[in-house]
Amino acid sequence: MASSSVTRLIAFVFILFGTYVASYLLFFATIFIPPGSLGVVSLIVALPSIFFFYRWAGVKRTIIVSLVIAGLVLLIESFGILSGLPYGQFFYSNLAGVKLFGLVPWSVALGFIPLLFGIMAIVTQYVQKSWVVILFSACLLVIVDLIIDPIFVFLGIWIWVTPGIYYGIPLSNFVGWFLTGLITSSVLWMLIKKLVGDSSKISIFVAISLILTLGFWSGYSLWSLLIIPYFLSLILLGFFVLTFIRCWSDV
Repeated sequence: MASSSVTRLIAFVFILFGTYVASYLLFFATIFIPPGSLGVVSLIVALPSIFFFYRWAGVKRTIIVSLVIAGLVLLIESFGILSGLPYGQFFYSNLAGVKLFGLVPWSVALGFIPLLFGIMAIVTQYVQKSWVVILFSACLLVIVDLIIDPIFVFLGIWIWVTPGIYYGIPLSNFVGWFLTGLITSSVLWMLIKKLVGDSSKISIFVAISLILTLGFWSGYSLWSLLIIPYFLSLILLGFFVLTFIRCWSDV
């Protein structure tokens, strides 16, 4: 068993190394990437998470859960852009794809789903008490945002009207992400309880997209010299990968 775990860990290290290589290529090829192509990337990255959620919960449940979470995210983001609440005043550029109703790119929901699904899959390996799962999931989403947001600002995917102190991002954004995390985690957990029942420990394989995404943006933060996001990504990646390896050995 120990030997098997070591083999899996080595395999994951090589996979994460691949995400660093991919992020290195993107860093130097950004100016050649056509607007909207990041939306296609979001779709490709989300597919493993959705596939393994389907393997765990079934087709019908996966479709219902994905559509509800996608619609909720787009609604919250649209409200945020129109009102400035709860994140602060910002808007999306054309890099992330076509904007629905001229407000939020369609790819935003696809980018959020593997993050939320993956984080809840990680959290449920340790706890299943409802309020703890929801709170921890929301907190981890904020940490992920501390990593990803500076990169997206660096890339010009979204622009803040009034820049803040954290790589140009206002602190209100992270309060908003925490509230968004609480809402979306609560809804996802409620759907899981209602549709799946007592099988509340989500398959760890649902977290694959989350780990690969975080590995990719960890590399990009390194090449961009975004030091705080980079070290946060290393800590979070270590936790996620070790959890994945430990739970994988139990499958």
